[in-house]
Amino acid sequence: GGAGSGCPRGGAHDGSSSFPFVLPHTGESTGATVHLWTDSLRCHSETPGLGIDESDEPFVLVAIIDLERRSRAGIPPTEVVLYGPLADVDDQENHFFLPFRPFWIRPLAPESAIFLTAILEHDSVNPELTRSIAAGAVQAAATATAGAPRQRIVAEALSAMSGAVAPVDLPFGASRLVGP
Repeated sequence: GGAGSGCPRGGAHDGSSSFPFVLPHTGESTGATVHLWTDSLRCHSETPGLGIDESDEPFVLVAIIDLERRSRAGIPPTEVVLYGPLADVDDQENHFFLPFRPFWIRPLAPESAIFLTAILEHDSVNPELTRSIAAGAVQAAATATAGAPRQRIVAEALSAMSGAVAPVDLPFGASRLVGP
């Protein structure tokens, strides 16, 4: 919903810092299989690159913390999926991530999982290496917060993932976090 709209679990939703998204699903809302994926990206404003008139090369990371499949020690498994990078993305263009690849195909309830996303622009860095670093950080946060309330798991995992993909000042380029 938009800014100020009601949330199903109560309270108001402030969408001012959210990106528009769609959660397509199949079947009924009770116990149905839900398919979640990132299929496309729209460039609303190009970020300055290292060269003049350089197009963007965005990529998306989606972290999944699976709260339903915890180990005996209470540690949830995690995964970070990489979409992209896309090439030659200019202002006001839509681009699609191919091939189609869902990151979740199961029933979904509010207590099932935590999903975190990061949209990054890369200038001469390896998106797969960034994914790997984020995956380690998210798994460490999920391990450290095993048994903690959901809000703490979300806060720690978000902090860990943001830190793992944060911009780095290098003379030959860096990943730039476009949106959390």
